[in-house]
Amino acid sequence: MIKKLLLVEDDPITQMLERIILSNAGFCQETVSLDNGLVAIEWLEYTLNNRDQQLSLPELIFLDLNMPMMDGWEFLKLFEEKYAQQYPFTKVIILSSTVNPLDWEKAKQHDLVIGFEKKPLSVDVLDKLKQIESLKHFFVDSYK
Repeated sequence: MIKKLLLVEDDPITQMLERIILSNAGFCQETVSLDNGLVAIEWLEYTLNNRDQQLSLPELIFLDLNMPMMDGWEFLKLFEEKYAQQYPFTKVIILSSTVNPLDWEKAKQHDLVIGFEKKPLSVDVLDKLKQIESLKHFFVDSYK
């Protein structure tokens, strides 16, 4: 099971539904939900600066693309430039309603992005994500 998942999603209803699905599926122990990329960057900075308070780093980020203030692409670029070294084990799954095939291709150019899934999130999508090589070790116990 993933210990901490960062959910970056601007729609409060979608955010609530995704949190329920994540909880019911036992996908992660803790979900931190933030409304846009800018707030997520501020949270990452706070987490780094307060590690003495035993704040754990997210192992996975579910990232929406279309958000106000700072969209998913801007967040991803800044995360890679400024935070990837401090968060070496954090991976990103893009979770978006986009139907633009160029977004799918653009996502492949980012090493931290290990998946691109269409909304809405479902248990079937989570089961699929559990099979991604870089996430399998989190779910070894769930297959015993």
